[in-house]
Amino acid sequence: ITVAPMIRASCSAKIDTPPVPCTSTVSPAMMCACSTSAFHAVTAGAVDWHFQLGGSGNDRATAVAHTPLGWVIAGEFEGTAMVAGTSLVAAGGSDVFVALLDDADGSLLWVRRAGGPGNDHAVGVGEANGVVQVAGTYDGVFLPGGGLDPLESATAGSFLMAFDAQGHGKPLAVSRISGEGVLVGGLAVGAEGEAYLAGSF
Repeated sequence: ITVAPMIRASCSAKIDTPPVPCTSTVSPAMMCACSTSAFHAVTAGAVDWHFQLGGSGNDRATAVAHTPLGWVIAGEFEGTAMVAGTSLVAAGGSDVFVALLDDADGSLLWVRRAGGPGNDHAVGVGEANGVVQVAGTYDGVFLPGGGLDPLESATAGSFLMAFDAQGHGKPLAVSRISGEGVLVGGLAVGAEGEAYLAGSF
């Protein structure tokens, strides 16, 4: 990368493998999300910081957003995933994770998991007014944690979940996207916290 302030992310498929560059580069300050578990923020060809998460299962980062509070990363993991010394254990096939990283050095500020006995997937993430929102899909039952009521669907369903970005990621609310067979595929968060969803039905 030759033009500042472009930032590029590269990833590695496993914790111990060398990084493989992502296929996209965006500007002025955005990381690309890869189906892998390691991230490198690079400005003008120099690595600013590096962050890894994951375990022995299939771990994927599927959404990323640069916010005034730092980098928000969301994805899914299987089995047990280690995140900066914190152990996340999936309740089923795959669970959703969301993490907030420090903008300057990529250090972990907090991480949360959510999910049920089926396969859960995160498809979009954003932040406004100190609230992180994550959209995704689930199979049958979705357990958000934090004392929130579970979501249930006869088939695959979609969710929108909110976390307190400045309160260590405390779950604030979760909603089911109504309608059987409605699958959310993307999320954009407006300046006032409004959620814009795209998907299929």
